[in-house]
Amino acid sequence: MYKRVISSTRAVVFYISPPFKCSFQNRLTPSLTNQPISQRSFASCSSRVRDGVRRFYSNSASRFNYFNGQKGGNTRRTAVGLGFSMSLLGFFEKKELTVEDQILMEMKRAILAIQKGEIKEAEGHLEKAWQMSSDEALEKAKTQILDIRANLAFQVGDLDAAEKLFKTVCQRLVYHQAVGVRENSIIEISIKLSQILALKGNYEDSISGFQYCAQTQREKIEKEGVDDEDTLLLAAWSLHSLAQAYLGRGTQGQMDLNLVRRASDLAKEAYIYASKAIGPDSQQALAINSDLASILALQGDVDAALAKYKECEALAAEKHTYLQPAIHVNTGTLYLQKGNYDEAERLCKEAKKLAKRYKDKESATRAEECIVRSTKLRDNK
Repeated sequence: MYKRVISSTRAVVFYISPPFKCSFQNRLTPSLTNQPISQRSFASCSSRVRDGVRRFYSNSASRFNYFNGQKGGNTRRTAVGLGFSMSLLGFFEKKELTVEDQILMEMKRAILAIQKGEIKEAEGHLEKAWQMSSDEALEKAKTQILDIRANLAFQVGDLDAAEKLFKTVCQRLVYHQAVGVRENSIIEISIKLSQILALKGNYEDSISGFQYCAQTQREKIEKEGVDDEDTLLLAAWSLHSLAQAYLGRGTQGQMDLNLVRRASDLAKEAYIYASKAIGPDSQQALAINSDLASILALQGDVDAALAKYKECEALAAEKHTYLQPAIHVNTGTLYLQKGNYDEAERLCKEAKKLAKRYKDKESATRAEECIVRSTKLRDNK
């Protein structure tokens, strides 16, 4: 029996009792459409384009991490509020480490291993931390370890394990640490659970979850006057995710322009909150702005979409260079649709080169497809 934490009239955000029936990645990638966009109305887009839009929504849900690359440098937050500095919390300044220090060291090492993609090593450090925490009955530390494990499972695509672990974290936070269900740590986990629902194809409950999270954060900001960075970022994240969910629904079967317009409005609101929290030149704001460009293209305004993509390209070149391959490919595909095959090929060749440098396999594949298509279409012109 699952136990709801929130009112049944609002949303299925999370359940306290595990398991939850029903990849968080360290590198942010803007969620951009994967296929060329027609200049015609959105309703007339080909099935290939619509499939690409659905794919971009699903892919971005597991990639977008609002708590990476924000102001403050090399600090990694977990949902339960544990922050690690790259100085290893000053432990090396101590002659002897307490058990608590050793546990935090193992968690830090696990996170560094995750950032390097060394999953087995990370699991080993987490197991050591868990054993020490269990021996000393340190329940808060165990909750932090479970949160890291949940995010790790999400990152590697083990959605079932991630769901169960996130549910366990919620259970411990609410029942054992008296964390309120509207607090940011719970909302952050709820957003991730809603993303998992979307990735599993349960769009109705996913949208309900995003709606609840977005409304909760709106109330904190607009009615209660809370405007700290985390609250604003969670508002942006939930609104952005909801926009993507509506966009995904709006591209299934018969096109629904009302849902696309709603997605646009939500993305614009998300952009405002992200910009207020950490600036319009942040990775988060860039990702949202690139989605707005995609939406403009889907609505048929390709020229406006190109203008916005150029803004994104300029910002990526200046501050977020590893995002350039994805943005170049999307800009190239729009030029492809406009019939400017030379410019499309130039951008996609540049995207392919950058993708190799930043080890972005998906963008490299899409760039190659764009190059082949532009060459073929130019030859047949």
